[in-house]
Amino acid sequence: MWKKIIICSFIIAIILIFICIKISIPDNSDNIIIGVKDIIITNITETNPTYETIFNVYDWDDELREEVRKDKDSYLLVSINYIVKNNSENIEMKDIRFYLDFDEEIRETVQAFNSDNGAYYLFVKPQQVTGMRQNILIKSNDKSKYEIKNIILDQYINMSYFTGSFLNNTGHGYRGICKHMYSFKIKDVLETYKNFPSIFE
Repeated sequence: MWKKIIICSFIIAIILIFICIKISIPDNSDNIIIGVKDIIITNITETNPTYETIFNVYDWDDELREEVRKDKDSYLLVSINYIVKNNSENIEMKDIRFYLDFDEEIRETVQAFNSDNGAYYLFVKPQQVTGMRQNILIKSNDKSKYEIKNIILDQYINMSYFTGSFLNNTGHGYRGICKHMYSFKIKDVLETYKNFPSIFE
């Protein structure tokens, strides 16, 4: 009986410690400013670098590559250039990644995308600016570039990042209890950069 009580007490203590640490780690959301410099939509046959290179860089699926080769005219590459400013005085944001939170209409057309910049774990120090370009492979389904762009503008992106020191570098990114999410609509941050470009300098 006492053994069960001790084990339960230990588990509860661990949970409480975890919750306290999680609460004590700031998400820094009040200090984050997101902007999008541009959105470029290109036919897959006109991309620079070539789509073959892009597939290799992001390790996209080989079966998908074969599908693209067979029907190149049906695929577009949407390229979004994100800017992230960290206005904090002392909080560093680590392992910044961008994940699509698209609605059903366009989610079904998305074939592949990169969440990070493919080179290193993106971070931004206090009072600094960083950025990356995200490539999204879309099957157009007979929609024009103009139609695709208008749909993209109304979509949401979830940005994940870490703050604090409770982190473990796995070799493919970070893991830890201080991971946070920041959601934004593409149209809003595009307008932020367009109307207030100086805040990112």
